[in-house]
Amino acid sequence: TDSVNEEEALRTIQILVKTIHATDGPTADDKDIQGFAREVCEECIGILKEPEKSQAKPAAKILCAFMSTTPSVAKYTTSQAIPHLVKLFHDPDEAGNRGPILTVLAEFITAARDSFTKLQSQPAKIDDDMETEITAPLLTPYKDEVIGILTVGLKAASTRRSALTGLQGMVTTENLLTDEELGFVVHNVNEILEADSDELDDASDAVLEVLSAVAKVNPRPVEAQTLPLLFSSLPDTPPARNDIPARVKILNVLSALETLCVDAQLFETLIIRLTTKLDLICVPNVTSLPSLSATEEEVELHAAYAHWILTTLAKTLKKKVDRDDPDVPKYIERLVSRLFNLFVFAALAVSEDRGGEEKDEWRKRVAVATDPRLIKKTGEIVALVVQVLPLARQESYATALYDALLEGNVKVMTERHQKIAAEKKLSVLSDAAPTGQKHLLTLFSAAVLPLRKEVCPIVPDLNAFLDKMLSWSLTNAESDLQREAALHILASILNKRVDIDGLDRFANIVLSVFWEKEIRDGNVTTERRRNAIKAWIWVSKALLVRNHSLALQFTDKIFEAFGDEAISWDAAKAIGEVAAADDVLTKKHHAILRILYAQKFMNRVLPKIIAGAKDSGNPREQTAALVALTSLIKSIPKATYQHELPGVGTIVLEKYT
Repeated sequence: TDSVNEEEALRTIQILVKTIHATDGPTADDKDIQGFAREVCEECIGILKEPEKSQAKPAAKILCAFMSTTPSVAKYTTSQAIPHLVKLFHDPDEAGNRGPILTVLAEFITAARDSFTKLQSQPAKIDDDMETEITAPLLTPYKDEVIGILTVGLKAASTRRSALTGLQGMVTTENLLTDEELGFVVHNVNEILEADSDELDDASDAVLEVLSAVAKVNPRPVEAQTLPLLFSSLPDTPPARNDIPARVKILNVLSALETLCVDAQLFETLIIRLTTKLDLICVPNVTSLPSLSATEEEVELHAAYAHWILTTLAKTLKKKVDRDDPDVPKYIERLVSRLFNLFVFAALAVSEDRGGEEKDEWRKRVAVATDPRLIKKTGEIVALVVQVLPLARQESYATALYDALLEGNVKVMTERHQKIAAEKKLSVLSDAAPTGQKHLLTLFSAAVLPLRKEVCPIVPDLNAFLDKMLSWSLTNAESDLQREAALHILASILNKRVDIDGLDRFANIVLSVFWEKEIRDGNVTTERRRNAIKAWIWVSKALLVRNHSLALQFTDKIFEAFGDEAISWDAAKAIGEVAAADDVLTKKHHAILRILYAQKFMNRVLPKIIAGAKDSGNPREQTAALVALTSLIKSIPKATYQHELPGVGTIVLEKYT
């Protein structure tokens, strides 16, 4: 292809230049360069006098290629190209060509940076006999003029992207810009952030790339100049539903903060500012009671705004966790406890019934923080922090966690933030618990899932506790979110502690008593039986992924319900769901996972499913087998059933055509 030929041609030119000029003295004056490199360079500079012409692009690429040849050639090329481009930019007759000029300049800046970085990382020799005596960035003598025209280029839409690319190249060139110059760059780029949204939309990614590059070199200019600008754009109350521009602006600001505030110093500022904003949104000051609007729409708008903020925190935190940033564990106190405090405070507040009409209006607003969507998103944040805690810290945290869950003592979990009266206690697992408090089980579940297997659950009897979670999911849970929270706790503990704590007793009771009482018994309501199958799936998963000896007995039981009119489809779909990947029993959550568990499961259930699909003697069971087959092949990797694919394909085609 043309691109391949072009790349090879440039590489050939580089090798030729290195060979011809290998003996050039590294300290020679720029003008002493003679021969091939000088001739080519002068010809390319001549072509670039008309940067808008088609030949300008290959000429620029040749000059950029020269930057990775020898130090003397690179220095000479820089001394010719940069002054020429700067002069051309300032020429009034070339005002209409400033876009192409800055495009070439940005490419050259990037090439100069890469050349310098290469020499710095390999100080002996690079490729053939290339010299390595360059000790300062090649752009150093020209940086003032270059920064000047790049900042001018920021002002016009036609040159903005090229100017931003050039600035990013300069910022990412090691030891080129001083802290003051970095601050100057940030100041000029911030002007784009303050411009109309249409202007920002065209260059938002490039703007954030420059600011992120500055933050990696020195976060102080971004912290001092950019973050205040962004935070001041976040109102204390959400805009009206029909105010689309204001809503879009908030989302753009939060997206920018997510991009910029990953490094430790800026992330800490992000946490402080956004959690403060979250408190203002969810728990308004009592003195503002007369002006509070607690209509259903207002509550929904505040919940959406809070969800945007929590999503920003979760996304930024995930980036840090994925990078293994060492500062994440400290946010168990600085972030997780504050979030627990907010949601516990709200759950307790809305369950009160004293204070008159004004207090009732205030409670309606505080109910924003009992929204299940907010609690679920907060759970993601909690899990991300807990999963990276060292074992000793997980153990101490688990003590406070179970004390709050079982005894309602929230002081240790939520200290230093909203004032929660000492006599206030949670009752999440109580039969009479208010809905708002039941929602909090999602937060507790998020904190339990990432605990390591060595962290012992602080409960009097673990078998009894798991039984409590199982029965709570059927009897007390009022929503799928609450039910899943209980079952996730059960599955996580069972997976990690089944052998350590002798949880086979619990598993065997479920296998016999629970199956007969809650699933097989036709007198039980269909809804409860379906929820019981969901519980069965999670118990089966917990055992299956660790290849426990009881796992396949659990999956065998599911086939017994294929002929049950009320739950046959639920049972059939459960076959695939048991083996499907999930975000609960994962390596990040320190679950015990054994290799080839899916293969072992497939070898056990697929022959039964195929036999059932071929048996026309019982139409209901045959249909259930086909549903199970569909569910299974959607849930597991194709490689797991590759050897059975011809037979499976034949059955599917026969039954569905």
